[in-house]
Amino acid sequence: MMLYRPSPTKTETGYLLYSLMSVPVRVNLLRKIGGSTVGHAKVDDIRYLQLPLPPLPEQRAIATALSDVDALLGALDRLIAKKRDLKQAAMQQLLTGQTRLPGFHGEWEMKRLGELVHLIPSGIYGEEKPREGLQPVLVATTAHIDTDDTWNIKQMAVRFFPQDKVQRYSIQEGDLIVVKSSGSAASIQSGKLGFVDGTRAGKFLFSNFLMLLRPTSIVPLFLYFYLCSHNVKKLLPTLVEASTYPNIRLGDYLEVEIPKPPPDEQTAIASVLSEMDTELTGLEKRQAKTRALKQGMMQELLTGRTRMI
Repeated sequence: MMLYRPSPTKTETGYLLYSLMSVPVRVNLLRKIGGSTVGHAKVDDIRYLQLPLPPLPEQRAIATALSDVDALLGALDRLIAKKRDLKQAAMQQLLTGQTRLPGFHGEWEMKRLGELVHLIPSGIYGEEKPREGLQPVLVATTAHIDTDDTWNIKQMAVRFFPQDKVQRYSIQEGDLIVVKSSGSAASIQSGKLGFVDGTRAGKFLFSNFLMLLRPTSIVPLFLYFYLCSHNVKKLLPTLVEASTYPNIRLGDYLEVEIPKPPPDEQTAIASVLSEMDTELTGLEKRQAKTRALKQGMMQELLTGRTRMI
């Protein structure tokens, strides 16, 4: 490591920090880093690194403005973490019947997962090149489901299928797509799954490392939240079969017990948890916009394009 000690008569510490974090300075520094085994920067490259340096009062103003945005980002980070913890607590209480929503009473049934769903144990990857009689369709893979059990925005590849395969492997609203096999045991043990809502239904097929659960006698969103809960996630490491491509033992997976309250209570619980998800999504979008705002401010203020004083 090397150390910068700012001269208080020339440089505001906060300004120097943000300047070193700015894209132009970091790109310039990365160009100088070399080394065959361990990358390193020469002392003179660090000593003579050039930075834009406005007058000291303007440095302080820039540092204050960017620090205010960092404080907002910190507050959003803490709020999102708190909301996630609240959702986890709500899932544990509501999905197990420890806490009942107002107006609901009575005992819950316990059912095996296999009694509640129709299973398609593997998807299909299709052909890479078009030919007569094949239809182009997007294909979801394990890479399109994140560890928080949501779909990400990675682009799906187009593959080509005969019509009968398109019909068999096409997804419907309410389906659950589960990662059943992967090159990484950790990926399987996390039990990643995605819920197919109305915006995704019929838009893509699923690949052979995924399986489909189609709820038949349980509210789909209730089942999705339960399979995302700690109660199921903690079981996954014991259900994974080690091999070249670790995979979930389907027979054991379908034996997992699922609580089954009456349908109207399932719907009410799913609605509460879905609203919490919507709130979290809104906060995360606000967080992303604030980060983008900070990057824009850094680009403007640390290059002198926009002046504070």
